[in-house]
Amino acid sequence: MSTVFLSPSLQAFNPYVTGNGSEADFMNRLADTMIPGLLLNGVALERSDKDGSVSDAIRKSNAYGPDLHVALHSNASPEGMEGRMQGPEIYYYKDSEEGLRASELIAAQLGQVYPFGDTVTLIPTDDELAELKRTKAPAVFIEVGYHDNPADAAWIESSLPQIANAINRGIADYLEIPFSDTDGARVGRVTVSSGTLNLRAAPSTNAQVIGTLENDEIVVILRAVPNWYQVLTEDGTGYVADRYVTQL
Repeated sequence: MSTVFLSPSLQAFNPYVTGNGSEADFMNRLADTMIPGLLLNGVALERSDKDGSVSDAIRKSNAYGPDLHVALHSNASPEGMEGRMQGPEIYYYKDSEEGLRASELIAAQLGQVYPFGDTVTLIPTDDELAELKRTKAPAVFIEVGYHDNPADAAWIESSLPQIANAINRGIADYLEIPFSDTDGARVGRVTVSSGTLNLRAAPSTNAQVIGTLENDEIVVILRAVPNWYQVLTEDGTGYVADRYVTQL
């Protein structure tokens, strides 16, 4: 089975020019939106911890050993250029042929949904981005647009499903697996006030616990039975009490 590690931005201090949230807010929403498509197309995944650090994300990725490490970010123009730069950029480690290949394939898909031009810039780098140099897996660092540019920021906010689908298609191309769009899939978020939610082998509190789900974890709802959902998760398929899952 193919595997991916998602590492959305931790930069809550970078506000969108629209005033509607931060880089961390929207990149975590983008990761949330990507997960169902990856799961439904047979890609297993892990994700960085929202309260962790970049070093934590790198350690977790290296321990997981994915086929591809994907960092999700939005960009800001340099001082003196505020609001004037625009467009997606994808960084890869300069000595990584696989990083370049993944970047090219994701760029080809992003270029089809970005509305202000059909070019996504590919940028090789060496020591600037730890998630490219220190990850064992091939890695891409995606800047989906400029959050200090009003047009880019508004596009990101309103187009998360299209952006997620484009990146997922590029990932599938890199992994050399078929990809089917997941429009219409029911998605839910685990909502527990404390502890974790049991994932069970059958819709019964007497059934075997085959895993646990964290608060805020994203699941795909496959079907509903009285008081239970059958869900697809990062750890496989099972049943959870429906009162602890909020449909998105």
